Amino acid sequence: MKLKNVSLRLGKKQVLDDLSFSIDKKTALVGPNGSGKTMTLSVISQLMIPQRGHLFDPSNNDVLEDESFKERLGVMIQEGNFDPDRTVKEELELVKRLKNDDVDIGKLLKKYDIDNLPIKELPHGKYKIALLLQALLGKPELVILDEPFSGLDIINRKVIEKILKEYKGKLLITSHLLNDLKNVCDNIVFIKEGRVIETNKIKKIRNLDKYYMQLYK
Repeated sequence: MKLKNVSLRLGKKQVLDDLSFSIDKKTALVGPNGSGKTMTLSVISQLMIPQRGHLFDPSNNDVLEDESFKERLGVMIQEGNFDPDRTVKEELELVKRLKNDDVDIGKLLKKYDIDNLPIKELPHGKYKIALLLQALLGKPELVILDEPFSGLDIINRKVIEKILKEYKGKLLITSHLLNDLKNVCDNIVFIKEGRVIETNKIKKIRNLDKYYMQLYK
Protein backbone atom coordinates (compact mmCIF):
# COMPACT_ATOMS: atom_id res chain seq x y z
CA MET A 1 0.00 0.00 0.00
CA LYS A 2 1.11 3.54 -0.62
CA LEU A 3 -0.08 6.93 0.56
CA LYS A 4 0.46 9.31 -2.35
CA ASN A 5 0.55 13.13 -2.46
CA VAL A 6 -1.86 13.58 0.44
CA SER A 7 -2.60 17.16 1.44
CA LEU A 8 -5.00 18.16 4.20
CA ARG A 9 -5.83 21.67 5.36
CA LEU A 10 -7.90 22.43 8.44
CA GLY A 11 -8.94 26.08 8.35
CA LYS A 12 -5.74 28.05 7.73
CA LYS A 13 -3.43 25.26 8.91
CA GLN A 14 -1.79 22.87 6.45
CA VAL A 15 -1.61 19.69 8.55
CA LEU A 16 -0.50 17.29 5.76
CA ASP A 17 1.52 18.62 2.84
CA ASP A 18 2.03 16.35 -0.19
CA LEU A 19 2.62 13.38 2.09
CA SER A 20 3.77 10.17 0.37
CA PHE A 21 5.14 6.91 1.76
CA SER A 22 4.75 3.15 1.40
CA ILE A 23 3.27 0.87 4.05
CA ASP A 24 5.33 -2.30 3.74
CA LYS A 25 5.10 -5.08 6.31
CA LYS A 26 5.29 -3.35 9.72
CA THR A 27 5.87 0.38 9.39
CA ALA A 28 6.52 2.96 12.13
CA LEU A 29 5.36 6.55 11.66
CA VAL A 30 7.18 8.97 13.96
CA GLY A 31 7.62 12.68 14.54
CA PRO A 32 7.16 15.36 17.20
CA ASN A 33 3.75 16.31 18.56
CA GLY A 34 1.81 18.19 15.89
CA SER A 35 3.79 16.68 12.99
CA GLY A 36 0.70 15.05 11.45
CA LYS A 37 0.87 11.45 12.67
CA THR A 38 -2.67 11.18 14.01
CA MET A 39 -4.07 13.09 11.02
CA THR A 40 -2.33 10.62 8.70
CA LEU A 41 -4.03 7.73 10.49
CA SER A 42 -7.34 9.62 10.29
CA VAL A 43 -6.99 9.95 6.51
CA ILE A 44 -6.17 6.26 6.07
CA SER A 45 -9.12 5.22 8.25
CA GLN A 46 -11.36 7.65 6.31
CA LEU A 47 -12.22 9.77 9.33
CA MET A 48 -10.73 12.76 7.47
CA ILE A 49 -11.00 13.41 3.72
CA PRO A 50 -7.91 15.10 2.23
CA GLN A 51 -8.19 17.88 -0.36
CA ARG A 52 -5.68 15.98 -2.51
CA GLY A 53 -4.05 12.56 -2.70
CA HIS A 54 -5.11 9.04 -1.74
CA LEU A 55 -4.13 5.61 -0.45
CA PHE A 56 -3.72 3.07 -3.21
CA ASP A 57 -2.52 -0.45 -3.94
CA PRO A 58 0.52 -0.24 -6.29
CA SER A 59 0.01 -3.82 -7.50
CA ASN A 60 -3.19 -2.90 -9.34
CA ASN A 61 -3.45 0.90 -8.87
CA ASP A 62 -6.75 0.51 -7.00
CA VAL A 63 -7.58 3.56 -4.90
CA LEU A 64 -8.45 2.34 -1.40
CA GLU A 65 -11.18 4.77 -0.41
CA ASP A 66 -14.44 2.83 -0.58
CA GLU A 67 -16.54 1.47 2.27
CA SER A 68 -15.34 -2.08 1.65
CA PHE A 69 -11.72 -1.06 2.35
CA LYS A 70 -12.77 0.66 5.57
CA GLU A 71 -14.27 -2.67 6.64
CA ARG A 72 -10.92 -4.38 5.93
CA LEU A 73 -9.07 -2.10 8.34
CA GLY A 74 -8.21 -2.78 11.96
CA VAL A 75 -7.94 0.35 14.10
CA MET A 76 -6.61 0.93 17.62
CA ILE A 77 -6.95 4.50 18.82
CA GLN A 78 -5.46 5.64 22.12
CA GLU A 79 -8.59 5.69 24.30
CA GLY A 80 -10.73 3.32 22.23
CA ASN A 81 -14.50 3.33 21.88
CA PHE A 82 -15.60 0.37 24.00
CA ASP A 83 -18.87 0.65 25.91
CA PRO A 84 -17.67 1.03 29.53
CA ASP A 85 -20.64 -0.92 30.91
CA ARG A 86 -20.20 -4.03 28.76
CA THR A 87 -17.76 -6.76 29.70
CA VAL A 88 -14.61 -7.15 27.69
CA LYS A 89 -15.89 -10.47 26.33
CA GLU A 90 -19.16 -8.87 25.17
CA GLU A 91 -17.23 -6.14 23.37
CA LEU A 92 -14.87 -8.56 21.63
CA GLU A 93 -17.73 -10.91 20.72
CA LEU A 94 -19.50 -7.98 19.06
CA VAL A 95 -16.45 -7.12 16.97
CA LYS A 96 -15.93 -10.80 16.17
CA ARG A 97 -19.45 -11.04 14.72
CA LEU A 98 -19.07 -7.82 12.73
CA LYS A 99 -15.79 -9.06 11.23
CA ASN A 100 -16.89 -12.67 10.70
CA ASP A 101 -14.03 -14.07 12.76
CA ASP A 102 -14.13 -17.58 14.23
CA VAL A 103 -11.68 -17.06 17.10
CA ASP A 104 -12.66 -18.31 20.55
CA ILE A 105 -12.83 -15.08 22.59
CA GLY A 106 -12.80 -16.94 25.91
CA LYS A 107 -9.52 -18.65 25.02
CA LEU A 108 -8.09 -15.34 23.75
CA LEU A 109 -8.84 -13.63 27.07
CA LYS A 110 -7.36 -16.56 29.00
CA LYS A 111 -4.20 -16.50 26.87
CA TYR A 112 -3.55 -12.87 27.81
CA ASP A 113 -4.79 -13.19 31.40
CA ILE A 114 -7.66 -10.73 30.94
CA ASP A 115 -10.52 -11.12 33.42
CA ASN A 116 -14.00 -10.78 31.95
CA LEU A 117 -14.77 -7.56 33.80
CA PRO A 118 -16.86 -4.58 32.71
CA ILE A 119 -14.66 -2.37 30.53
CA LYS A 120 -14.71 0.43 33.13
CA GLU A 121 -13.19 -1.92 35.71
CA LEU A 122 -10.32 -3.23 33.58
CA PRO A 123 -6.80 -2.20 34.60
CA HIS A 124 -5.29 0.18 32.04
CA GLY A 125 -2.76 -2.34 30.73
CA LYS A 126 -5.38 -5.03 30.14
CA TYR A 127 -7.66 -2.45 28.54
CA LYS A 128 -4.96 -1.55 26.00
CA ILE A 129 -4.34 -5.23 25.24
CA ALA A 130 -8.08 -5.73 24.69
CA LEU A 131 -8.12 -2.72 22.32
CA LEU A 132 -5.29 -4.29 20.33
CA LEU A 133 -7.00 -7.69 20.19
CA GLN A 134 -10.19 -6.14 18.77
CA ALA A 135 -8.14 -4.32 16.09
CA LEU A 136 -6.65 -7.64 14.96
CA LEU A 137 -9.95 -9.52 14.73
CA GLY A 138 -11.10 -10.47 11.23
CA LYS A 139 -7.57 -10.64 9.77
CA PRO A 140 -7.61 -7.05 8.47
CA GLU A 141 -5.72 -5.98 5.37
CA LEU A 142 -4.05 -3.20 7.36
CA VAL A 143 -3.97 -2.45 11.08
CA ILE A 144 -3.33 1.13 12.21
CA LEU A 145 -2.27 1.71 15.81
CA ASP A 146 -2.05 5.10 17.52
CA GLU A 147 0.35 4.98 20.50
CA PRO A 148 -0.27 1.33 21.48
CA PHE A 149 2.50 1.41 24.13
CA SER A 150 1.49 4.71 25.75
CA GLY A 151 0.98 4.73 29.50
CA LEU A 152 1.94 1.07 30.00
CA ASP A 153 4.37 -0.56 32.40
CA ILE A 154 7.14 -2.72 30.99
CA ILE A 155 5.20 -5.97 31.47
CA ASN A 156 2.20 -4.88 29.42
CA ARG A 157 4.40 -3.19 26.82
CA LYS A 158 6.18 -6.51 26.30
CA VAL A 159 2.84 -8.32 25.93
CA ILE A 160 1.74 -5.86 23.22
CA GLU A 161 5.16 -6.09 21.59
CA LYS A 162 4.88 -9.91 21.48
CA ILE A 163 1.39 -9.77 19.92
CA LEU A 164 2.58 -7.35 17.24
CA LYS A 165 5.74 -9.33 16.47
CA GLU A 166 3.69 -12.49 16.00
CA TYR A 167 1.11 -10.78 13.78
CA LYS A 168 1.70 -11.63 10.10
CA GLY A 169 -0.18 -8.78 8.41
CA LYS A 170 0.58 -5.13 7.62
CA LEU A 171 0.85 -2.66 10.51
CA LEU A 172 1.22 1.12 10.65
CA ILE A 173 2.17 2.25 14.16
CA THR A 174 2.71 5.67 15.73
CA SER A 175 4.57 5.92 19.02
CA HIS A 176 7.01 8.11 20.92
CA LEU A 177 8.57 4.97 22.45
CA LEU A 178 11.16 4.40 19.75
CA ASN A 179 12.82 1.30 21.16
CA ASP A 180 9.48 -0.51 21.29
CA LEU A 181 9.01 0.34 17.62
CA LYS A 182 12.47 -0.97 16.79
CA ASN A 183 11.57 -4.32 18.36
CA VAL A 184 8.43 -4.64 16.18
CA CYS A 185 8.76 -2.72 12.91
CA ASP A 186 10.64 -3.30 9.65
CA ASN A 187 10.47 0.25 8.26
CA ILE A 188 10.29 3.74 9.73
CA VAL A 189 8.89 6.98 8.30
CA PHE A 190 9.89 10.29 9.87
CA ILE A 191 7.52 13.23 9.34
CA LYS A 192 7.65 16.91 10.26
CA GLU A 193 4.98 19.55 9.68
CA GLY A 194 2.95 17.14 7.58
CA ARG A 195 5.83 16.15 5.27
CA VAL A 196 8.02 13.06 5.05
CA ILE A 197 11.60 14.01 5.83
CA GLU A 198 13.11 10.52 5.70
CA THR A 199 12.29 6.81 5.38
CA ASN A 200 14.59 3.97 6.39
CA LYS A 201 14.89 0.32 7.38
CA ILE A 202 14.59 0.49 11.14
CA LYS A 203 17.27 -2.16 11.82
CA LYS A 204 19.84 -0.05 9.97
CA ILE A 205 19.61 2.67 12.63
CA ARG A 206 21.89 1.68 15.50
CA ASN A 207 20.77 4.29 18.05
CA LEU A 208 17.22 5.31 17.20
CA ASP A 209 16.86 7.87 20.00
CA LYS A 210 20.06 9.66 18.94
CA TYR A 211 19.11 9.50 15.26
CA TYR A 212 15.69 10.98 16.04
CA MET A 213 17.22 13.85 18.04
CA GLN A 214 19.59 14.67 15.18
CA LEU A 215 16.76 14.74 12.65
CA TYR A 216 14.55 17.03 14.72
CA LYS A 217 17.06 19.31 16.42
